[in-house]
Amino acid sequence: NASAEEPCAQKILQALAYRAFRRPVSEQSMKTLMAFYQEGRTLRDFDTGIQYGLSRILVDPRFVFRFEEEPDDLKDGENYAINDFELASRLSFFLWSSIPDDELLSLAAAGKLADSAQLDRQIKRMLQDPKAQALVENFGFSWLSLAKLDSVNPTSDDFDGSLRVAMKRET
Repeated sequence: NASAEEPCAQKILQALAYRAFRRPVSEQSMKTLMAFYQEGRTLRDFDTGIQYGLSRILVDPRFVFRFEEEPDDLKDGENYAINDFELASRLSFFLWSSIPDDELLSLAAAGKLADSAQLDRQIKRMLQDPKAQALVENFGFSWLSLAKLDSVNPTSDDFDGSLRVAMKRET
């Protein structure tokens, strides 16, 4: 029955929103997600309710954009420390061009990314992950203007498509 499914739906949507928003989900956000779930559940079934809730997550600005909350008492020009979730998000998008993984989110939730030794371990771990290739492809290609390499057409017979690919890879 629909009422027995509701706790399951809440658990699913809470987990999805936590990953998508890269931070704990507020009570108000969960109310909104559950309202979308209820609409889909009433219209059709449990799966439709989850689809409605997921659709709401995917259009939420906290998923589409990366927000960093400024302290309420911040004065103009004043610096402030970002929280662990914001740091996890910055790291993952810079190094992986993707959301933080479970390990990074767990450390952020525990407030452990402020520890410099832990932060160093995480950076080393992330750089060893295959997802770090995104750093090379995005940052490196932009910095070195390697995208322009595709429009360069030397007249040498030795220059072909495979050499172009090898040049990009080596750089």
